[in-house]
Amino acid sequence: MKILIVGIFAELIDLAIHLQDEGHDVYYYIDRKDDKGIGKGLIKLVKGWKQLAEEADLIIFPDVYFGDLPLKYREKGKLVIGGSALSDRLENDREFATKIYDRFGLKYPKTWRFTSFNEAIEFVKKNPNRYVLKPMGQKPRFYTYIAEDDEDMIVALKHFKDVWPGKSDFILQEYVEGVEIACTGFFNGEKFLKPFIVNFEEKRIGEGNRGPSSGEAGTTVIPQMKCKLAQQTIQKLSPFLKLADFRGEFDLNTIVNDDGVWILEATCFPENTQIQTLDGWKGPNDLQIGDLALTLNLKTNKIEYHPVEDILVFKYDGPMCIFENNYLEFATTPDHDILHITDDHYTKTKAQDLLGKKIKPVLSAEKDGLNKDVFELPPVTDGNETLTPPLSLKTKDLLYFLGLYIADGWHDAGRVYLRRQYRPEITAKILKRLENFPFPIDKIENWIVIRSIQLVNFLDQLGFERGKILTGRLIPPFLFQFSSELLYNLVEGLSDGDGSSHCEGRRFYTASRELAEQVAMLYLYLGLSPLISIKRHKPPLYTVYGASPEAISHNLKVKEDHYKGYVWCPVVPPHHTVLAREGNRPFFNFQCRPGIPTIHIIDGLMQGEWGETLVDIASGRNTVIPLREEWCVGVVMMSPPWPYEIKTDKYADFPLSFPWELVEKRLIHPGDIKAKVIDKRVLLTTAGSVGFTLVATGRGRTIDDAQRMVYNRVLPKVKFSLGWYRTDIGDRVKKRLGYLKKLEIL
Repeated sequence: MKILIVGIFAELIDLAIHLQDEGHDVYYYIDRKDDKGIGKGLIKLVKGWKQLAEEADLIIFPDVYFGDLPLKYREKGKLVIGGSALSDRLENDREFATKIYDRFGLKYPKTWRFTSFNEAIEFVKKNPNRYVLKPMGQKPRFYTYIAEDDEDMIVALKHFKDVWPGKSDFILQEYVEGVEIACTGFFNGEKFLKPFIVNFEEKRIGEGNRGPSSGEAGTTVIPQMKCKLAQQTIQKLSPFLKLADFRGEFDLNTIVNDDGVWILEATCFPENTQIQTLDGWKGPNDLQIGDLALTLNLKTNKIEYHPVEDILVFKYDGPMCIFENNYLEFATTPDHDILHITDDHYTKTKAQDLLGKKIKPVLSAEKDGLNKDVFELPPVTDGNETLTPPLSLKTKDLLYFLGLYIADGWHDAGRVYLRRQYRPEITAKILKRLENFPFPIDKIENWIVIRSIQLVNFLDQLGFERGKILTGRLIPPFLFQFSSELLYNLVEGLSDGDGSSHCEGRRFYTASRELAEQVAMLYLYLGLSPLISIKRHKPPLYTVYGASPEAISHNLKVKEDHYKGYVWCPVVPPHHTVLAREGNRPFFNFQCRPGIPTIHIIDGLMQGEWGETLVDIASGRNTVIPLREEWCVGVVMMSPPWPYEIKTDKYADFPLSFPWELVEKRLIHPGDIKAKVIDKRVLLTTAGSVGFTLVATGRGRTIDDAQRMVYNRVLPKVKFSLGWYRTDIGDRVKKRLGYLKKLEIL
């Protein structure tokens, strides 16, 4: 099997080695420049991945930066491990995550988001308590700070105000006393597979959990077929993960105490924004789950309708990105993905990364549909007698006629009346287009008159009332089933009937708001950016403009403002794009990764083959993960500059050694290392710029057994002068075993 791993970082070198040993053809793409040498000499590293993705049998996206790329390849029929833009937000956007936890009944500490350290300082002064500071997004985790009390937090905030890298964006969370514990599971797109893994992380690099916080210094895990912690945490999120089409490893950090389990961690429009559905424009108050929303398929550039699967509505008090020029204005939260065009290609960029820039938004798209060349008018009958047989007309001619009729026409018992335009050239054009109609056509006063009982009966069947009734008339819904190419004729008829067309676009006039909305949709299908303007209120008169997207998006700039109120986001898979509008001009827009080193430590319990297991997960099969039901203690061997990232090669290329059979036995799990051959001998050295060198694991029926294996039998065999590790991983868990058993967690 050909397997491709596409990563920003090099966190799955260990997994790649095992897949390779199982006989698979494994390729690894590493995006981060400083990590590109990791794994060299051990696995196949590649400089590009997109062509390989077309050839691969299984693709693994381990990071939270790929958005909907996993969905894209899954739609192509590929087996994919990875999430989507929606699941990525659980890790990248802590505030969004807390909203999701609340929606699915998970308890979490009170949380407040800030983009100003001064505001956070004032908040703590007014609300003295013990807090935890956590950065938003993917800032290094050592910016997380657990304060001793409110005064300590104020001092920390004043410090971070001076040294915080980049834009200030963080949360303050109420401190919860208890046992920190995480729950991990493998989700197959439908459900979690057993067993679950309960794990206890040690984040600080010093003995006794002292020193600076790292990503993780070691972890103690135990698989459970029946897992109370999973029932109270990750299993509750199954509907959300199914919605996000997530497949892979998923975990949540929690605090367990006598009050229960508290979740610690794991995009939107302003409330006046609406999205287009098959039933018209709807906002958060009238949109329903199951409504068919208009979406854009980015692969085909065609409009499709897909059901709304969820509607997320939150309170929000924070920055908002405003996109505006003379013709267009809309707003999104800073972390919202913006769909725009760069060099004739669709591009997805966070709104906050577009501040101060000019962009070209996506304002229109084409529509697939019926391409019938001929349309059959129904026969005229009298009881069982057929008076006039069915009549075939060119579809484009019939649609042009219907445009004229809807714009400014009426009918009686045997005639259809179309208003003659004041511009002779338009009247001449109309008569020329109607020459293909096999009916008598006259000019009487201000009207073009078509004599045809069959045409009159057809208009009756479409629901149009007889008589000179021009108000309340709408485009029959079935006409929207036609392709953009044919709908051009309907729009042409509307423009000639009561509007105008010119080189820069079109205009149509109507007293009906509903008809104006329909015409705006037709403009969208033709590649025009629509806008509805009211010219007068009593009686109402609406003008529907259709202009080229290039003209409308000219000089569109992005700025930031503050917003307080509600924000909302519809969830519409599989494309996760919607046609939204704020005001009257619409625009298209977008609406987890394996834990490190948890995945290495889980590997220490693996009894089967990873290739087969990952295929089962990606395929949605209901299988059992083949793990030993034993305790496993994992210890990270670190080297400088861990846990900091320092742009230096000072610590690279240092030699280390260990028996390779420990890798084959899943007791040593390579991290940031590479290999080269010198005098026919393989030399292992450090690589990268982080210092996450390797993970050593030990397993056993008890924590003591697992500790003895890793500390007495595995780590002593590693020869590395720069390396260090904690010698007490597992001790804190042993001290809490009685309490956790009392809570029925273990």
